[in-house]
Amino acid sequence: MAMDFLPTAYVRMLSGRIQINASSATALRVGSDNLEGRKWLLVDNATNVPVFIGSQYLVDTTPTTITAYFLGKYGTKLASGDRMWLPVADTLTIYARSNSGVKEIRVMELA
Repeated sequence: MAMDFLPTAYVRMLSGRIQINASSATALRVGSDNLEGRKWLLVDNATNVPVFIGSQYLVDTTPTTITAYFLGKYGTKLASGDRMWLPVADTLTIYARSNSGVKEIRVMELA
């Protein structure tokens, strides 16, 4: 679903870089917990390979070479150079996984 709007006002913001890898999924949050009151999550893939965004089940049940079946069931592909705005509350933790090696992506949480 494409969004034709972006958040324009926020009370708090946290941003940072997160290292993700191919062997396990990493929670997309800045710090040890999700930003309290979070409404939006921006994920920016500045790497040279695609990364995969989804649920915690990207951790062990998804193979390193992610098939169309797992992609459809557990997450979505974020191509190299793309960014994604996700309207998610602080009660939901989003995870990411690389399909090769350790990669660094940028994350911003807005509340």
